[in-house]
Amino acid sequence: MNIKIFLIFISAFLLGCNRESSTVTPSQDSSHFEFILYDGLSDTIIPPIKEKLEGNYSRILNDLQVNSLPVVKVKIWNNESRYLSEYSRLISMD
Repeated sequence: MNIKIFLIFISAFLLGCNRESSTVTPSQDSSHFEFILYDGLSDTIIPPIKEKLEGNYSRILNDLQVNSLPVVKVKIWNNESRYLSEYSRLISMD
């Protein structure tokens, strides 16, 4: 699996409850994924990511050995330090 897609997918699970600075219009969402963009990213980046995730959805379910998942939030940052800061804040919560 492409490492970027894997990291985005894992981040979606790990960062399920955080502040959302900007969201994408519902038309960009799919039945399996909700896309949330940070740092002023344009929603034009979503279609190729959505296509890749949707194309691998059955394999993802198989790899996780589950029949279904709730809608997965895919959160994408344009600034690595802000992403790492938010990630650190969330994993240090009790």
